[in-house]
Amino acid sequence: QGDEESGEQATPEEGHPDRRKRAMRILGQIPQSGARPLPETPSLEDLVKIALALSPAEKELLRNVGERSLLRLTDLALLQGVSRGEVERRVERLEGYGLVTRLSLGSIDVATRHRFALAPGGTALLAAMRGETAGAFLRHGKVWDVAPDMVEARRPRLERELPHTLAVRGFFLTLLALAREKPQDYELRLWDSEGEATRVFRLGGRQHQLRPDGYGEFRVGPAVYSFFLEIDRGTIAIQTASAGRSDYRTKFRGYFAYRRLLRSLGEVCPRVFIVSEERRVAPILEAVTRLAREAGEVPIPIYVTSAAQLAARGPLGVIWRTMGHQGKLQAWG
Repeated sequence: QGDEESGEQATPEEGHPDRRKRAMRILGQIPQSGARPLPETPSLEDLVKIALALSPAEKELLRNVGERSLLRLTDLALLQGVSRGEVERRVERLEGYGLVTRLSLGSIDVATRHRFALAPGGTALLAAMRGETAGAFLRHGKVWDVAPDMVEARRPRLERELPHTLAVRGFFLTLLALAREKPQDYELRLWDSEGEATRVFRLGGRQHQLRPDGYGEFRVGPAVYSFFLEIDRGTIAIQTASAGRSDYRTKFRGYFAYRRLLRSLGEVCPRVFIVSEERRVAPILEAVTRLAREAGEVPIPIYVTSAAQLAARGPLGVIWRTMGHQGKLQAWG
């Protein structure tokens, strides 16, 4: 009767004594001080024990390492809004459980002593928390899984992809730093990694897919801007695709289809920010403008700049060129 008057209901553990006993047994095995690394092939019970032992801040840190691998301690501190010393203590605890690992990339990244990535235990735990297998989590989340002893073996991939990965991270971290410095003026409301930013949808009987490098929502004063980010490494042909290479016309047919989908739902298309080399800025805009004209599409809000301009003035600077205004630099905020 007391339960009925208070409106409370029995939890699954209270309703099933066997489950409660098992949960209490697992809790009793959690080390009160110090950390025990996960075994090489952790069981579900092992993962539950670790998940219950982690604080909310430590779980958030683990997710950040998983979704945004290869960040430095200073980057992780910025993400969590705490001091470098505090985030280092949290990282050391995760390392003790075998959830994260620190990588020294040597000549690939001489300016940074260590970057952080998921250890196999961290991959297993995050995958279990999402209800996925570790393999699916690595594929869908575009997660780096480079263990310290694999750096040399994967050096070609690291040398090829690390500059692009760090450019994507740097764009969002710059926005986050602005928001931390002036929270009354700016706020990074959302930062989706490549895996999270992917859009797969059907329109007109066809399946379309967008795979940007990231998606974000950033507040400037009272206005909130949503955007996709594309870091152009020069690997996509601007005019015509060649063997093994896509081109901007193919890529932006997907964006135009997505804009049509959003319009049918009464929603506004996010901006598309492209960071490239200076010599490619004007040709990219010309190619996308020509595609819109040929297809009879309403232009989507595309903003293109060079990596040099971005580094010199920041993402909120007067550095962007847009469709129809290629000769004039403007800000997007």
